[in-house]
Amino acid sequence: MAHGSRLIMSTAVYEQKRLACYPCRDKKLRCTTIQGDVCDRCKLRSLSCRRPLTKRRSEGTEPVAAARHSSNEPFPSRQSPSNSTRVAGHKRLRSTGNGRSAIDSSNETSSTKVSELIPTASTSRTVDFSGSFDSRPPYQRSHDVSLPLESAERLFWSILDRQRMSKGSFHFANHLDSSTALDPIRCHILTTREALHLVDRFMATFGKTLAYFDPRLCTFDFLQSRSQSLLSIICLTMARVEPCFGQIASRLEQHVHGTVYPAILSGGFRSVEVVQALLMLAAFEPPTEDVREDKSWSLLSHAARVASEINLQACMIEKTDTDHASEADQLQQRHAQRTWINLWLHEFSLAQHTGRQSILAEQDLFSSCRDWHHHPLAHYTDIALVSMVELRTIIKKNRSLFRLLSPGNEMIFAEQCKTQIEAWSRSWFNERSSIDSIPRLELSQLYVNHAFVQLLGLALHHQPQSEWPSSIVLDLYEACGTYLDVFPQRLPSHRLLYCYNSMWVAASYQVIVAVRLAQLGSSFAFIDGDMLLQKCQRVHACIASAAKVSAPGTAAHCYERFLDGVLRTSSSVSTGDAMERTSSTEASSSDSIAETLVQVSQGLHTIADPSVPSSEHLTEPTFGSLLGFDDLEFFAWAGASLAQNDDFNA
Repeated sequence: MAHGSRLIMSTAVYEQKRLACYPCRDKKLRCTTIQGDVCDRCKLRSLSCRRPLTKRRSEGTEPVAAARHSSNEPFPSRQSPSNSTRVAGHKRLRSTGNGRSAIDSSNETSSTKVSELIPTASTSRTVDFSGSFDSRPPYQRSHDVSLPLESAERLFWSILDRQRMSKGSFHFANHLDSSTALDPIRCHILTTREALHLVDRFMATFGKTLAYFDPRLCTFDFLQSRSQSLLSIICLTMARVEPCFGQIASRLEQHVHGTVYPAILSGGFRSVEVVQALLMLAAFEPPTEDVREDKSWSLLSHAARVASEINLQACMIEKTDTDHASEADQLQQRHAQRTWINLWLHEFSLAQHTGRQSILAEQDLFSSCRDWHHHPLAHYTDIALVSMVELRTIIKKNRSLFRLLSPGNEMIFAEQCKTQIEAWSRSWFNERSSIDSIPRLELSQLYVNHAFVQLLGLALHHQPQSEWPSSIVLDLYEACGTYLDVFPQRLPSHRLLYCYNSMWVAASYQVIVAVRLAQLGSSFAFIDGDMLLQKCQRVHACIASAAKVSAPGTAAHCYERFLDGVLRTSSSVSTGDAMERTSSTEASSSDSIAETLVQVSQGLHTIADPSVPSSEHLTEPTFGSLLGFDDLEFFAWAGASLAQNDDFNA
């Protein structure tokens, strides 16, 4: 009997209570209603005063019942509607005509209510997380959806609707790093005048080569208001190459690595400027003494993580309404797009240096930024970024193609690479007549020859030297020689000083390739080994001049020391002597590492050889027993760390 009474009570309909409305519940305020159905607060603020339903209805008694969900399904908008509901929901989408079905005519009254309550295929609550718009129904309709108070989705959409009312569109929330503890000026590390001087000098030097910033937007006041981390890292990067800012550079170094970087990781800061700060920190991070402790890839990965949190990867897909968007909004959007392009480029380059798998490069960026530099508000350096994206895309596609080719097709691969790179050069060199006025695009010859050397080295990597085609070796010899000729012309010491680490790695890589080619003079008559070594000496002299005016421990010092050891030994040790010294135990300890570098660069030394000094840091289990051309780029990147060893005789 008791069981039956409980059953009757559970199906009975209770009288409706007056509960607090949704707006008051969201703000956790008392909801008082003196007269009518609208509470005093909603009446005063002109809000939509809606209250949760309290009547327990059996299924099918009201259209609202179809919109309810079970406790096991917390997101009712994902629930598939019934057949009658689906027909009613789609009724509004059909064009009105004379012929109407029986279902349409009989359910005309209820279908309007159901179509407003239950999302259909065309009005489903799906958000396009592109950062500036979504495909939800209009704001007025969102208040017609009845969801229980405990629904997390209702709370989410209520916050979203307030965002839409205030800004007109949905943006991923930024968390600016504007804390006083991160401000280098308020921390008394440097004065406002010194910070302003360093920022201005950075924009005039590093800024032109990097093409990270648009000076029309990224002023000192903008940086100071948006990101203390980016301001600190810009000042640190510039102070490292200013002799009179040596003490300030040391204090900024401690501030960035002891305060700023940990704060970004633990504080949850996220913005376009935070991505730029981490990207710059990775691009200019000095080499460590142990290559396995290098933080460049870790810093770059954190930059990619923050970029994904603010959906930066979708910024290139967005279409800006140039007729209605203000100039400031368009500059802000291009600021985000420029950051994503630079992140994509740097991740691709660092992946090649370190031998890691590139992740961001899987996105076909060039198809979405092909005409990005033709925008009315484009900066004059933007053309260089688009050209670099296309060149990297060519490298990526040809590397993927090489993995699919069967052995014996190296000649076809080399010809295709040569054709595509020459086509790239013609298209971008003809893009503008004043190519030399664009700081980064004027380095195109360096980028072209570097890419060609990489791809040709890949073709020779898995072949024994006796089977190397002479035509591929000749193209490799010419491309490497051209790079070494152009480098001192385009990047003299006063300009090389303002380059990021990738340029130092590329120069070291070309020198190592040239040293190895110089040893092949007896096998290929067209190779002039002495001339190649002279070109290498000129590149080393340019790097040494830049190292003299930069702070100790920077990339300039490390790579200068590394190349000095390689060239010094290669000029005094012939190929036969190097092979002889490999098996000899009478070599002096001061030159042992330098000789090992040359022997490995020439393919005469194995990584697993027990004669390698204990200070050798290049022990990588993923390497084969012999370094081929494709491994030399990692060797060039890791050489800066190896050169800091105490046993390395510079």
